[in-house]
Amino acid sequence: MITNEDVVMAYRVLQGREPESAEVIQGWIENAPLQQDLLVGIITSDEFQRRMQGRLTAGHFRVAQDCTPMDIDMTVTPEQLDQLFAKIKDQWEKIGGTEAHWSVLSDERYRSANLAESIAPFYATGAKELSTLRSYLKRNGLELESFTTCFELGCGVGRITSHLVDAFPSVIAADISGGHLQIAHERLAKRANLRLKKLDFIAELDDIRGFDFFYSIIVLQHNPPPVIRWMLVTILRNLADAGVAFFQIPSYYENYQFRVESYLHEGLQSCWNVSDPLHEHWGNPAEEIIYDAHPLPQREVFRICREAGCEVMEVREDDWVGEQRHSISNSYLVRKRVV
Repeated sequence: MITNEDVVMAYRVLQGREPESAEVIQGWIENAPLQQDLLVGIITSDEFQRRMQGRLTAGHFRVAQDCTPMDIDMTVTPEQLDQLFAKIKDQWEKIGGTEAHWSVLSDERYRSANLAESIAPFYATGAKELSTLRSYLKRNGLELESFTTCFELGCGVGRITSHLVDAFPSVIAADISGGHLQIAHERLAKRANLRLKKLDFIAELDDIRGFDFFYSIIVLQHNPPPVIRWMLVTILRNLADAGVAFFQIPSYYENYQFRVESYLHEGLQSCWNVSDPLHEHWGNPAEEIIYDAHPLPQREVFRICREAGCEVMEVREDDWVGEQRHSISNSYLVRKRVV
């Protein structure tokens, strides 16, 4: 949870003044659980926009319309696909045993040393994601209550899962990290409508069936493009007729490239120019890489949806990649047609 000092400093730096009152500060603390929520709230306010008028343009915050294309090799053998998945799984198994909560939301409050005071606010953030999901559905004439079984890919420590189990009669939650899943199990063991599943091999994803709703945010992006594509193809193929999927995938990273063999030998360093600004966000590839971050172009997502018999109902740019001057992330709502 943000502090009084966070709010005061944000006002001084961005608004050039002090907050109006203690009540205003408390309002931010109650309604903006993360620092990014506070900053976005102030930056998008009418007051800030008026102050910045003539000084800043949308181009300062978004990828330019004439951005250069990415060079992505999507051709992989079954053996390479297994190797790519194993590489990502190894990353998350390691971090799941050290900083599981922080790996879900990279805020210093969620480091293991600080969890005693921040565990409740951490899980409370999942309610906002569920509220966002309901808004997407409502805009498209749908209600969460009309679905029976939700499959969540990348449930982690159960941040959002703990809210999904209140919204769906049945939830299947899967992850590749045993450490994350153990924490989720300890927190949600009493929920009879929840089945947790560990994915040790990518092919095991195809075993998950019988769901009419799919949910996944800030998960697919941590896999190389061919893995993202394989996962999405498999999930949408197994989604029930008339079922709905809501998922998030970055669609563009500036200066990004992907070559399977280069990545398998050199890791994320092979995907970036080391001077690229996004390295400040995801970690310096010349040092220890905490976790991968990859895009899948929109055209690939649209093709996958089309071939799976799914209609794209809504696609929006979102804030999940953080650095929006050099990247684009999209949230998709799709529905499978009845055959």
